[in-house]
Amino acid sequence: MGSSSSVEKKVETTGKEERGGVPKRARKRKVEEYASDPLSGSYKSDDGKVELRLDVDKVAPYWPVLNAASGDIRRDNGDLVSFQCRSLRSESNTTTFKGTAKMWRDEDVKSRAVRSAKVTIEAKQLQGKWTAHVTIQQKGYPEDMVFDCKRYSKYFRSVNLDVDYCTDTLQLPKFDTHSHPTRPFDLPQRILDLVTIFGDIGIEMVHNTENSSKVEDPDPSNPWSLSELKDVMKIHQNVNQNQWNLWVLLANKYRDPRSAGLMFDKKNRKGCVLFLDHPWFRGILDETPNPKAMRKFLHTLVHEIGHSFNLPHTFESGNQSSLSFMNYDWKYNEIHEPNAYFRNFHYTFDNAEVMCLRHGRSCWVEPGASRWGAGLPIISAPPDADSDDPHFTKLKLDVKPTKSSYSQMEPVFVELRIKNTHKRPIYLDTRLDLESHNTKIFVTTPDGRVLEVEPTTNHIIPPFIQGLYPEGSEEGPDRVSDVIPLVYGEDGFYFCSPGKYHIKAVYRSGEYYVTSEEIELSVEKVENTEILKVFFTDVMGEYIEMGGSEDSTYDACRELLNKLAGSDEYSPWADMLTSMTCQYKKKPRNVMRTEDNRRVKVSIQESSLETTLSRTQKLVDNLHANGTPRQSILYKKSVMQRAEIFIALGQAEKAEVEVKMMLNDLKERKVKFFVIQWIEDEWMKLKGESSPKTQQEIIQERVNEIVTWYTEDFDKEEEINEESGLGHSTIFSHFNRRHTSSRDDLVYKIMAKADDEDDIVSVLEYADSLQKTRQYNLSVVQDALLIFIVHHPLAKEAGIHFPEFPGAPEMDLSTSAISLTPDGPADESTMNYFRNDWDFCFHHSHWHRVYFGGKIPTSKETYTYLDRQGELFGYMHKQMLARYNAERESWGLEKAVAYDFSEVEPLGCDLGKQFHDHSENGRFHPRPARVQWRSADFTRFQKFENNIYEAIRNGELTFTPDENGLGQLKIEKIPLDLEEDVAAEGYEPRSGSMNWMGNILEATTQTFNKTYGNMHNEGHGIFGSTRSGSSYMHTTSHAVRDNIFYRWHTRIDDILHAFSGTRKTELNKDPPPVIISEWDIIISTSEDQPQGFDKWNKTTGWEQNFDSDTMQTTLGEPKKKFEFLKMSHKPFSYHIRLRRIDGSVNTPLPLTLRIFICPAKHVNDRRRWIEMDKFRFILGKDQDHATLTRQDRHSSVIRRNPNDSADDFEIAITKKVSGFCECGWPYNMMLPRGQNENGGEDYALMVFATDNKLDTLDVRSECGSLSYCGAKGMKYPDRRTMGYPFTTPITIGGKIVSINQAAQMLSNMGMTNFKIQNNVRIELDSPPDESVVRPTTVWQARTQLHLTTEAEYKPSSWTGRFRILIRGEMIESDDDIKHIRIRFQGRVKGNGDYKVRDMTLSERGDSLNLRNENILEVTVDGQTSFAIPESGRYSDILSFELEPEVDYFLTFLLDSPSCYVSPATSGEAVTWRIKDADGDAAVSQDWNALKEQGKISHTRSSLYAIQRILGAGENWQ
Repeated sequence: MGSSSSVEKKVETTGKEERGGVPKRARKRKVEEYASDPLSGSYKSDDGKVELRLDVDKVAPYWPVLNAASGDIRRDNGDLVSFQCRSLRSESNTTTFKGTAKMWRDEDVKSRAVRSAKVTIEAKQLQGKWTAHVTIQQKGYPEDMVFDCKRYSKYFRSVNLDVDYCTDTLQLPKFDTHSHPTRPFDLPQRILDLVTIFGDIGIEMVHNTENSSKVEDPDPSNPWSLSELKDVMKIHQNVNQNQWNLWVLLANKYRDPRSAGLMFDKKNRKGCVLFLDHPWFRGILDETPNPKAMRKFLHTLVHEIGHSFNLPHTFESGNQSSLSFMNYDWKYNEIHEPNAYFRNFHYTFDNAEVMCLRHGRSCWVEPGASRWGAGLPIISAPPDADSDDPHFTKLKLDVKPTKSSYSQMEPVFVELRIKNTHKRPIYLDTRLDLESHNTKIFVTTPDGRVLEVEPTTNHIIPPFIQGLYPEGSEEGPDRVSDVIPLVYGEDGFYFCSPGKYHIKAVYRSGEYYVTSEEIELSVEKVENTEILKVFFTDVMGEYIEMGGSEDSTYDACRELLNKLAGSDEYSPWADMLTSMTCQYKKKPRNVMRTEDNRRVKVSIQESSLETTLSRTQKLVDNLHANGTPRQSILYKKSVMQRAEIFIALGQAEKAEVEVKMMLNDLKERKVKFFVIQWIEDEWMKLKGESSPKTQQEIIQERVNEIVTWYTEDFDKEEEINEESGLGHSTIFSHFNRRHTSSRDDLVYKIMAKADDEDDIVSVLEYADSLQKTRQYNLSVVQDALLIFIVHHPLAKEAGIHFPEFPGAPEMDLSTSAISLTPDGPADESTMNYFRNDWDFCFHHSHWHRVYFGGKIPTSKETYTYLDRQGELFGYMHKQMLARYNAERESWGLEKAVAYDFSEVEPLGCDLGKQFHDHSENGRFHPRPARVQWRSADFTRFQKFENNIYEAIRNGELTFTPDENGLGQLKIEKIPLDLEEDVAAEGYEPRSGSMNWMGNILEATTQTFNKTYGNMHNEGHGIFGSTRSGSSYMHTTSHAVRDNIFYRWHTRIDDILHAFSGTRKTELNKDPPPVIISEWDIIISTSEDQPQGFDKWNKTTGWEQNFDSDTMQTTLGEPKKKFEFLKMSHKPFSYHIRLRRIDGSVNTPLPLTLRIFICPAKHVNDRRRWIEMDKFRFILGKDQDHATLTRQDRHSSVIRRNPNDSADDFEIAITKKVSGFCECGWPYNMMLPRGQNENGGEDYALMVFATDNKLDTLDVRSECGSLSYCGAKGMKYPDRRTMGYPFTTPITIGGKIVSINQAAQMLSNMGMTNFKIQNNVRIELDSPPDESVVRPTTVWQARTQLHLTTEAEYKPSSWTGRFRILIRGEMIESDDDIKHIRIRFQGRVKGNGDYKVRDMTLSERGDSLNLRNENILEVTVDGQTSFAIPESGRYSDILSFELEPEVDYFLTFLLDSPSCYVSPATSGEAVTWRIKDADGDAAVSQDWNALKEQGKISHTRSSLYAIQRILGAGENWQ
């Protein structure tokens, strides 16, 4: 480069991104050197005939250098010569450049370069300005082309941008690249707008805000139609026909709410529209614009302007991985992972696009001057799919014309249908319209030309991901269809000539690529050539494509179509054209234009609602009378459009009649049931009738379905290719580091999907697709989704919660492992009621989803670790042990003893057949008794434990990074006397010593190392692994059910207790000036304070003392799944009195009141105190005493219900914060059981007041437990150690004292006694009547289908006549069974009833036929036609003897879909169906013949409607 170019250097600093888009470490990025006096830019000759674009050095910091040149030369005869040189080189570091160029000799966009030429450019500075002497040597030409040019601009092109808007103010995109956390780690921080983005690539974008006009709209809620938008653009273009001029309209919303924007037709691509009411852009008009919305606004507008320069989508060139503005983010993410596009996008175009924009021929780049992608290669031929690629064979694409023969001018419609032919569900973008850019359609004309069908308007519409299921699956449809009009486009009318045409389609989205078979249709000649001449014009094509217009330009079009529709010769297809061109609006729009240098209003008026109904009536009448099944989608679209208009006119009853007529027609034409359901749902929404379920309920049900889905059906290849690395046969463990690491990776993928799309339904479908396509182990997917639900803001916005399935199954208490009688001795099985309490198990499982060890979102796309997880792990489990041991001792059992590494564990654990038979638990196995750890495990754990105790003795932790690379710590030592926080590099949670001890024991926060191991988690893994498979300790969902859990955690707690014993807590250091005596605290079963409790005497103080009530607890019948008995208690309250110490009045006194209970005999054992509550209370500045009442339901330790907070006094004196609503100790287990003898068990109650200003406990979570779970998005809201003051030994004045002594010595600690009494007897309403015969199950669907788990029925979508096989070998009957009852399964809550009729039971004959003897009619309430409610129903008692080893058939008709159950793997058919339930086939007795005729289908191994058959002898009641 020349010596005159000085150089500047700039350095940018940015954040490095980790999982979830989290900035990790600052990193410097060097921006390349750029010239202060550059050569690059535009040059022009003095006579204006030569234009040169030179591109050899950086003009600005982010300016790519292409080392290229291009130009346009207007010769004296008017011919245009263009050249492009893509590889210039400088000579010996001078300003002389040489290269080889391509030459074009005309302005035809399609013309090819005629020859190459050598180009020499000598740049010099004259009078401070760059000039260029250009020589072009063309082979075969005697004279060189020589010219001189002067540099006049640093840009290569200049474009005028005119922006009109419908909003109150003009808003153009302005985006701070660091305002959003999802970004490349090396992305410099800049403010980007249209000027800077296009300026970076050498395009000058000139925008004068004075030229921007507001499009006045009397009804902003009224959606725009395409014809209106084109009319507005036409008005604008009449004003300014500048070739290098672009127009943008920022409108409110479009008629199709999916559309975020559109580009006008390809023949005149000078303008685009964005619809700012689209969800993508919500928040850009806020005072502080939403960064994500602004990012999308910028990207979309730049993308559409790129199209104005004739740039195609990058994926149309076969590059779906391009990180260019011209790609869709979802197209990129489809083949990478969620949110990957913006994590890697640098806000620029790719090099080929930059080359085209800078140096492409002007006719390629000029807006509206060429076809789409004239300067870049795009795929425009119909390729054949390679059948060897498995992605091609999973789908089948069909093209079906609605007719096989058409007349000239008749609109051609084809149905596109894509079908799943794979054995697994396939999730893909199911938009088949051409605007989705998933589908291309190619038409071969009679003269052999191949035309790609391209609409004249391109919309930008988000994807719609939908599952297509295997054929015959009840989970959903196996196909999706759409009707596509093929009338007019880029190449004019596609079917304008008579003859044979061939049509082929291609679908490509993500990894899927499929081509249809070619179909043929014919176009018959119309003899009236005059009409044809008028019809086949661009004006008519535009009129049809835009859906009609009232603009006078199209008067002749309307007149012709009305004439055709009124003619018998051209009707009814002319009615279709009339219907296609009757868009409507209720009110006119006003836009501004310039006339004679002044702004005037121009009104746009579309056709009226009534006119639209009139124009579409004949079409609907014809589709009703003569429509075919192929026209069903067209029929539906026409009727639903009219229904919308009827409702707008207040004529909903007419819409109802027409919609019902259409539905009846579709049913008669045998349209699939799920299509009918879909239309009915759409109609319900359209007329505003609320669904029986809210959207939140529907989404919650979907969550529940996903996290309970189960299968064992996977093949060897799927096992090998499973992406988490676990395989499908492995049970996921929360305590296996490799498992949780894979789970965490998926958590961030799901969260990235949520951050990317802001659509909870898309997130759920994405998660479901990962398990059902066998891409991931289903347990990994389900656990990752549960963590997403707990933590991500999108889940909270949708109102979904952590799934709960508490319904109690039919449990036989007589066979339970617990047997309670007043005189019976207690043993280990006695504690089953505690360990298997459903709410308790849920608490433990949910806590580990809250504190799962990874980063969580503090807001959308901002992630951090939860505060003090290690400390809270130790404290929460310590509290579980305190409660468990209190419960054990209430039965006379010893407290849990720490497990010894060398012992032979004597008991084992078996939760029983009912537990293991349930679908949730089928893969878990009992833990066998009398098993000892392997010696290698014993040695390893003993080493880890010894090292931890040595660290405690030495007062410091010493870390060695883990050899397997998972170690995250970058420091060597941490002292264990820390009061303040310390952070290790690479590990964000700032931690005191207690937190570090919890971290190294639990190690879910990646603090693994060779010295201290991973004791807690690996211990769970050893106990959870048996020779038979995984046992309960393998998972947080069931670990607490196993008695060994408490022994193992006692060993873990012993370590934490040993550490805490090395520290001291001084209680006389900062006590608040307040007095609480033993007489000032009572616990009561009444919410009202005792009379006289608040009486105060200034001289003597409180006038009266009171005793606490005896707390009442109960053990009742089980309420939820897998429970043995259910604990509960009578509601209670604390009544507390406070008084100031003299001299402390005149200032408010904020206090933290901490409430604990403890078995009275253990008051000096700090491990036995149970935290019951802690809360804020303020003693007013003029108060020297106060009383307060605190209800049990407001406790900070329980899973607090937000509906119970209204009367909590703490609300008025704390800040409301978001909590983990499903997290917390169960309310029903808030009190220990106590004892029945001696009036109850003695307990101590303590209230300890601390200085709230030091505690910083000034918040209240709206729900959930603040003590056990903290608050979302903030530090743990109590600076004291968890369990304070019982965390460590306590001192007063430096001297260690007992807890009893402290209570006597401290004025701010009060301790009193109370009793807890329990009644264990379960009272029955009445003794069983032994004379009544009880039924037994003689056959059940679960047994016949070989299900090892409890059968779960799913709603079906099939109707027809069914025949169910009752296999004789599965009948368990004897001679005493004389009567039967059939149990029908309901469709489950929220799915409605179904109707059964004409059911019979008979012996099986030959194959599918019946034996004609002894056919039993099945009735309900004496009727042969009956409804089955959601809860299910029994038949009447029927006299019939079912014989073992004899096969039977139940035959019945379903008028509406019922439900079905399937085993995990396919087996022999047990259900057959005749779809045509009322046809001749239905009444035929010869089902074998019908099967041969193809009129009978079977459902593989699924079994419908019938759950079980009960049998009994005489006297059945």
